Amino acid sequence: MFWSVAYAGASSIDNLLKSSDGFTIEQLLDADELLQECKSQNATLIAFLAEPESMRKLVEYVIEMPSETDSEERRYKYPFVASEVLSCDVDALRAELLSPPRRLVPQLLSLLDAPPPLPPVLVGYVGKVLISLFKYAPDKFLLYFTELWAADPDSPYSLSKLLPLLLRHLGSDAVLQMLTVLCGGEPNGGDGPPHQQSSSSTSWIPHAQLVPALLDNLSCADPESVQNSAQLLGSLLDGTVGMLPCLCEPKDEARQRCRQLVANCLGGTLTAGGALNLSALDVLLRTLPRACDAATQGTTTPLEAMLVAIAEAADAFFMALATPAPLPPRIARFLPTSDLETMPRPQAAQRTKLLSLFEEALRVKHSCDAHRSILEALRQLGFYQVVLDLLLLPHTCNAIHIRAASIVEETLKMEGSHDALLMRQALLQDAQLARRLVDFCEAESIARIRPTCYAFVMSLCTALKECAARDATVAAALETVDCWSATASADGALGHWEAVHSKPLGGRLPTRSSDIDDDSDGDGDLGSNVRDVQRTLTAQSAFRSDASRDDDEDDEDDEPGHSSEYLEQFAQTLSQLNFLNDMNHGLDAAANDDGTHIPEEWSSDANWSAEFDADGEWPDGEADGPSGELPPIVSAPATAAALLDFDDFDDAAQNGNGGESGGAEEGKDTDGSNGLLASNGGWDAEFEQVPPAPAPAPAADESWAAAFLPPDAAEAKSVEAPKRTEFEMYV
Repeated sequence: MFWSVAYAGASSIDNLLKSSDGFTIEQLLDADELLQECKSQNATLIAFLAEPESMRKLVEYVIEMPSETDSEERRYKYPFVASEVLSCDVDALRAELLSPPRRLVPQLLSLLDAPPPLPPVLVGYVGKVLISLFKYAPDKFLLYFTELWAADPDSPYSLSKLLPLLLRHLGSDAVLQMLTVLCGGEPNGGDGPPHQQSSSSTSWIPHAQLVPALLDNLSCADPESVQNSAQLLGSLLDGTVGMLPCLCEPKDEARQRCRQLVANCLGGTLTAGGALNLSALDVLLRTLPRACDAATQGTTTPLEAMLVAIAEAADAFFMALATPAPLPPRIARFLPTSDLETMPRPQAAQRTKLLSLFEEALRVKHSCDAHRSILEALRQLGFYQVVLDLLLLPHTCNAIHIRAASIVEETLKMEGSHDALLMRQALLQDAQLARRLVDFCEAESIARIRPTCYAFVMSLCTALKECAARDATVAAALETVDCWSATASADGALGHWEAVHSKPLGGRLPTRSSDIDDDSDGDGDLGSNVRDVQRTLTAQSAFRSDASRDDDEDDEDDEPGHSSEYLEQFAQTLSQLNFLNDMNHGLDAAANDDGTHIPEEWSSDANWSAEFDADGEWPDGEADGPSGELPPIVSAPATAAALLDFDDFDDAAQNGNGGESGGAEEGKDTDGSNGLLASNGGWDAEFEQVPPAPAPAPAADESWAAAFLPPDAAEAKSVEAPKRTEFEMYV
C-alpha cells in the first residue's frame, strides 16, 4: 500500500446507496466505482443489483439498440457497463441469470430475432455474458438449457428453433466466437489447437445436430456465413479425435453427406462451371485424412464416398487450376461492372488447395475402383505437366512451389502396385521430369540471381537420384536423358548444391590448435596455465594452514600472504606467460626503422626478464651529483628470489620522488644485492630480453625502444626519473 486507508473517504457508491432521496440504476451505471465495488463484493450494492427489476433493466441495456436521440451515456456507456456487471464473478447475479422463472437468458437470446446483420457490439456483449456463465459452471449452464428445451419444445428458443437462428447470424464474428467457445472449446490464443472439450456432451449445441447443420450451411448464399461455418467445423475437428460421426452412420445418409461436401467445393454441383468454394474445400482437406485413417480401422464408408465424388468431379477440379478465382462479393460490390472481368485475381490460395487435394488423393493407400479412376483421370489430363509448369515457370509463390514439389516427391515414393508404376511412368516419360530438371539447371546456372524455386528443383534432383538407386527402371529411364549424369555428378549443379549445404554454418568448429597463433611464444594451452594457477592457490591455502599452526617462525618471508614458497611458485607461473606477445613485432619494426640491428637471439623467442631500479644515492652520500645529475640507477635482472623480498611500493615513487630507506641495511638488501630492494624506496621495472651471450651494445638513441635493449646498452643511457610500469601494477 502506498497510501493510508485512514484518510480514504467513503466511495461515491456508498454515498449513493445511503442517500435519503433514493437512486436509480442509471446513477449506479454512471458511477466510476461500480465495477470495483461489485468485484469487492459490496453486499448492499449486490443486493440491489440482484433484484428482478434491476436485472431486467441491465439486460435491456445489453440487447436494445439505442436511438439517435438518446444521450451519449445511453448509447455507449450504459450497455458496456451493464454487460460488465452481468459478467462479474458474483454468485448472486449469476444465480439470478440462471433462474428459470426469471427467463433472463431467453431475454438475452431475443437479440437473435432481429434480421441480419446484427449490431456487432451488442452481439459481443451478449456473447460475453453467456460465455462467463458457461465458464462459471458448465454443468449448471447445460442443465438450464436442457430443462428449458424439455419444458417448452415449442418455445422460440428451443433447440430446433435456436440452431437455425444461430446459423442465420453465423456471418457475425461475435456469433462465431460465442459458438466456438460454447461448442468447441476455449481458443488457445496461439497457433495450436483449441482447448479440447472432454466430450461432445459438454457442448452447448449437441454435435449430432450442430455438425450436419454446419455442413449444410456450406452451400449458403452468404459467403461470410460459409467461411465462418468452415472455421467452426475446423475448430470442432481440432477438438475431437477421429472421424465425424455424422459422416460415418447411418451409411446412406453418410454417403450422401460426403458426396454433398465434395459438391459444395464446386458450388453445389460435381460438374465444371461452378465457382470454387474454398471454405468447403478446406473442410474436405481436413476430413479426407481422417477418412483414410478410419478406412485402416475398417470404416470405409466415408472414404469410398468421397473418392467416388472426387473421381466424378476430377475434370472440374483440374480445370479450376487454370480458372481465375472469382472476386469475393465484399470486394466486387465496390467495383463497377465493367471492371469485374479485368481486375487481377489472386490465384495462389485456390491453386494451393487444389494441389493439396490431388496430393491427398495420391496418398490414399486404400485400393478401390474410385481411387484407380482418379489416378487414370490425372494421367489422361496431363496432370504432371501442369504441376511442373507451376513449379518451374517464373513466379514467386513458394506455397505453390511447396505443393508442386511435394506431389512429385509423393509420386516418386509410390511403390508396389500397378497404378503406382503407371503414375511414375506418367511423371518420368509423359511429363519428362528429368529432361525438364536438366534444362532448368543449365539455364539457371549462368543466371546471376537464381529463382525462388531453385532449392525445390535441387531437392527433386536428389529424390530422383535416390529413386534411381533403388529402382532399376528409373535408372534406365535416366540413362536416356542427356546431361543427367553431368547434372547429378559431384561437379554438376547438384554436386555444387550439396557441397554448399553440407558445409556447417559458421565454418569449421574452433579448436585450441587453431586459436593459438603460429608465431606465439610457447604460451601453451590456456587450460594448463589455469591449472597451474589453481595448484598455486591450493599450495597457498595449505601453507596458510601450516603457518597458523607454526607460531615460532618469525621470518617475514614465511608470513601468510608473503610466503616464499607461494611467491616463488607464482613467479614461476607468471614467467611462463608471455605478457609482451603483442609487443614483439612493434619492437622489431621500431628498431628496424632506426637502422638498429637486433640479434636473432634477442627475438621474440628469447627469454624476457624484468629489471627493478631503486632510487640510489651517490657514493659519498651527496644528495646531488656533479652538475645536478641524478644518482646512478642500480639494476639487475629480477629473479624469483628477488621477487620474494618485494614488499611494498613507496607512494612517493608514483610521483617520481625517492623515499627514505628503512627496514633494511643501507646499501645491501636482504638478497645481497646493492641497493636493489630497499623496503621503503621507490621501485620501477623495465622489461628487457636477456641474450644467451654477451653482444655489442647498440648505439644509444632517444627512441622508446631503447628501454628494451640489453643491460650494457641501458646503463650507457641517461635515464630520467622512471615511472611505474604495468608490470609493477600487476604484481
